[in-house]
Amino acid sequence: MTKYSLASGISLDVEQQGQGSKTIVLLHGLASTKNIWHFCLDDLANEARIVYFDQRGHGLSSKPEQGYSWKDMCADLKALLDGLGLEQITLVGHSWGADVALNFAANFPGYLKSLCLVDGGIIDFQRHLSWTEAEQLLSPPDNDGQSKEDLVAQFPDWLGPAWKPSFEPILLSLFEEQANGTLKPRLGKKQHMEIVRALWEEKPVELYSKITCPTTILMAVPPEPYDDYTQRLVSYRKEGLEEAKKHLGQLKTVILQNTIHDIPLQRPDLLAKVIVDLL
Repeated sequence: MTKYSLASGISLDVEQQGQGSKTIVLLHGLASTKNIWHFCLDDLANEARIVYFDQRGHGLSSKPEQGYSWKDMCADLKALLDGLGLEQITLVGHSWGADVALNFAANFPGYLKSLCLVDGGIIDFQRHLSWTEAEQLLSPPDNDGQSKEDLVAQFPDWLGPAWKPSFEPILLSLFEEQANGTLKPRLGKKQHMEIVRALWEEKPVELYSKITCPTTILMAVPPEPYDDYTQRLVSYRKEGLEEAKKHLGQLKTVILQNTIHDIPLQRPDLLAKVIVDLL
């Protein structure tokens, strides 16, 4: 673990594994941490240098009160790549991290050799939801103030049939202990909702024409039956994937049936193979 201080004052918690001339940079999703990639790392590090970090507001990185726009997130990534002397990377993002990756690839195409969007980066939320509806649908659950025991007891319900006990430390890394011994999410609700607002305002189709590198999109199709939340997101992603097919020239798609949104946890071997194929 290395604390990497940017000129902006943001400190990023960065990990690196592997070596070689090829580089893979991994971006986690909203309210997640770099630990989401844990089960992919060995396979990836056998093939390339791996850089993965907690994005601002998340994990052990700086948590400013505001500054969670696409411009802010991309500036952090660019500063980190410049500081590490990296270019021609394979950039991989999961969920909201895929949206960060898409925005970065559109605005700084010279840094990328290839792009991988893992169940994210393709939804036009504004097409389907008013801001009031998006606030309700995408607001984080209220997990503040729970005991570790109570929270851990909920983890199997979060991941359903994909749950394994080995996921517990990864999910616990999303929380920090308070003075009274209870836990709270590392990403504050105010910051969470600032990111949700950026997601709602984003128009992925307007970015596709700026993508110049080969791109792979993985989309998970969870096992049925669906609750309303899952049904909506699956529908939105399917529509978004069709839009991406129309506008992304060098596109490969991978559809994962009976797979939860957290592909890096449930399908790490397959995900690693898809990423390695982009090197």
